[in-house]
Amino acid sequence: MSYKPITFTDCLYDGSCIVETNESGDLYFGGFVGELNSRSITLDNCRFEGEIDAGMECAGGLIGYVQDMDEKTVIRNCLADGVIRTSGSRAGGLVGMLSNVFTMEGCLASGTLTMDEGDKLSTSMGGLIGGESKKLADYQASGNSICGSLLGKAITYAMAVLETNASMGLIVAAPTAGS
Repeated sequence: MSYKPITFTDCLYDGSCIVETNESGDLYFGGFVGELNSRSITLDNCRFEGEIDAGMECAGGLIGYVQDMDEKTVIRNCLADGVIRTSGSRAGGLVGMLSNVFTMEGCLASGTLTMDEGDKLSTSMGGLIGGESKKLADYQASGNSICGSLLGKAITYAMAVLETNASMGLIVAAPTAGS
């Protein structure tokens, strides 16, 4: 199968979509695309200003799940300013989950993400992209860390704490702790 580069430029999702059940077996939901497998994926000047209510594994304002075979995904000058509610385990304002290395420049998330409590150990939510701490943990376990095992582990744990807090977890009681 031949995969071609894909570019989204100057796109806007400002609609409303509700997916109450996952009867079709699909795992990913996004305003533009649920699952995208390709090479050299670019999102440039795209905006999510809509509302999504999905019970999928990964939910994103623009794309639910991205797998880039070349690891050349670029997300540039994009805005996530909508509302996403999900009972899945990963959510992001722009992309629910990215499987590979990516570059992000000039993006802003100011919308609202909410997740059902569910299995708190597998929940990952981020303003722009969800699932970062799991990817960091997998990379750390592979032994390829460029910053050493101690610093790599500290970064992974810090990201996991941030994601748990963002998904209304129980790690930090006060958002201004220590100030």
